[in-house]
Amino acid sequence: MSIDISKFIIDATTNYGGIDYSIVYDYKYYVDHNPDIKEAYGEDDAAVLDHFVNCGMSEGRQGNADFDVDYYREEYDDLRKAFGDDLKKYYMHYISNGINEGRNGVDPDADSYTIYKGVDYADVYDYEYYRDHNDDIKENELEYTIEFTSTLMKFLIKTLG
Repeated sequence: MSIDISKFIIDATTNYGGIDYSIVYDYKYYVDHNPDIKEAYGEDDAAVLDHFVNCGMSEGRQGNADFDVDYYREEYDDLRKAFGDDLKKYYMHYISNGINEGRNGVDPDADSYTIYKGVDYADVYDYEYYRDHNDDIKENELEYTIEFTSTLMKFLIKTLG
């Protein structure tokens, strides 16, 4: 039996090369949403951060729930003109300037309860409706209220197989 200790890593490093990436990166989020990274680097939080900084940002991988490079790029024409397709520059801009300028790192109108692994299921999923029409969700309401994503995952498994 193997235990996934990534759930228990507290205070994973977010500093790399003198820069704090915590505005765009969270270790647990990154490994949970990138199973290939978890498989390659396991619980080595420094190696995971190294990957994010040196590869993941250029690949456009989302490092936390609070910054979506695709949204940021699409939302700000001035940044597209300045950075073009260099995705890492969008992350770096947000860290150094964007957040302080009040720019949004994610779509403020997006319903985070309908987004799973970067796909928005709002057209086919409504949390309240699903909860009200599924007794197993109602019975465990506290569990599913705390973790809206688990309710969405259950919906996806039941509906999409």
